[in-house]
Amino acid sequence: VHPFFNGRPALSLTAALQAQEPIPSAADNLYLATVGNGNAGPAQLGLKKFFDLMPNLKASDFDYIIFDMPPLGQTSPTLGMAGFMDKVLLVVEGEKTGRETVKRGYEALIAGRDNISVIFNKGRSYVPDWLHSDS
Repeated sequence: VHPFFNGRPALSLTAALQAQEPIPSAADNLYLATVGNGNAGPAQLGLKKFFDLMPNLKASDFDYIIFDMPPLGQTSPTLGMAGFMDKVLLVVEGEKTGRETVKRGYEALIAGRDNISVIFNKGRSYVPDWLHSDS
């Protein structure tokens, strides 16, 4: 479970979809379902499991359903699943993800759909503070 959730327990995605009672909230109006064990490393949701679970997701129960997908790669299921999403956000970590890697990933995503946005995360400014001043 991401540190943002302060270690609060979360349901597995399978358990959340098969739940007969209300899903516990991780925060106010935020529900978290993980793929696999919350203590494990990044989970890999395969296409078959994804297609088995999709009919059980009721969009009417939620305003948004967000899938935190594995990083893009040659064997990653992310590209195959991206075509079934209403919106895809490609998160790029500053100083960690190379320009060519981002270009390849973005081009692969837009080949299957046109509703792709890129979010630049953890960027730092190397401009001195005195240049940022408003006065």
